[in-house]
Amino acid sequence: MARRTAAEAAETRRRLLDAAGDVFAECGYNATTLGQVAGRAGLTRGALYHHFADKAEIYDTVLRREVDQVTGPLMAGLAGDGPPLQRLREFVVAYCTALDTDPQFRRAVELLLFAPSDAPDATRDRTREGYRAWLHAFETVLDEARVNNELRPDITPRMAAGAVIALTVGATTAALHAADSLVPAEHAEALADTLVAGLAQPPG
Repeated sequence: MARRTAAEAAETRRRLLDAAGDVFAECGYNATTLGQVAGRAGLTRGALYHHFADKAEIYDTVLRREVDQVTGPLMAGLAGDGPPLQRLREFVVAYCTALDTDPQFRRAVELLLFAPSDAPDATRDRTREGYRAWLHAFETVLDEARVNNELRPDITPRMAAGAVIALTVGATTAALHAADSLVPAEHAEALADTLVAGLAQPPG
């Protein structure tokens, strides 16, 4: 019986987080009410307050859950085996493809990379932490490329990591706000190849 109760509590929490993600994406932080979130989940405000103290807590939980779910596998692949620039290329292709094909991924990176101006300070801090974490992950794989003599000698791993950030944020902006100018999934291979070609040690 206890296991069933725990399972029901976990399901209630999942429904609340799913609903909150939808409502925050549609309305923004300030315009969202906890009543809207509970109603979207088909639950009462009392059920919501059983799991979350306030709007800031549920928003931060939505952000952490969605970012972990959708970016975790990509970042794991980036840190995996194989030539570092090839791993970077595969990351860019997968990232740009997911922007078009996975609504949850698109929503998660929008929350992470473009924290709304009305979001709590803690959320904007998490956005800055997200940028720093991505920069560190890119710089790590690019430093490996430097050690392997794959990286151009006239650029540093930090400079190259900044270029990857610029590409991914630009692709995200296009997917969210200017879909007619760039379809990331259609251009994923070309974007990745262009980036890697610009970073790689010239042949010979």
